[in-house]
Amino acid sequence: MTLTMLVLAGALGVRAWPVAHGARATGEIVDFRNNNDEQQSSAPIVRFTASKGTKPVTFTSDSGTKPGDKLGDEVPVRYVVDDPQGAAIDRFFDLWLLPVIFTGIAVLLALLAFGI
Repeated sequence: MTLTMLVLAGALGVRAWPVAHGARATGEIVDFRNNNDEQQSSAPIVRFTASKGTKPVTFTSDSGTKPGDKLGDEVPVRYVVDDPQGAAIDRFFDLWLLPVIFTGIAVLLALLAFGI
């Protein structure tokens, strides 16, 4: 179980690292996608223009909205220049929350397994 959590945290971190250190842009929230049938949470759909070319790029954030996010808001965006479709909103929560949670769980399980 501990190894599974570490592998999952690593995989999420490997995905977040290049984006977190990629190019920056400013995007605009153009819509929201409902994450469940009860419409209790939604993920922002963001449009931005990458440094290469003028065609706008649209992506859906992997996380839910931040309180106060609304249609038309500008948000900071990070993306890998060669893959702007893999962009993410440049906020700690959007980039690093899941890797931090899974790493914390793995460390806790390791401590419990070794009786520390």
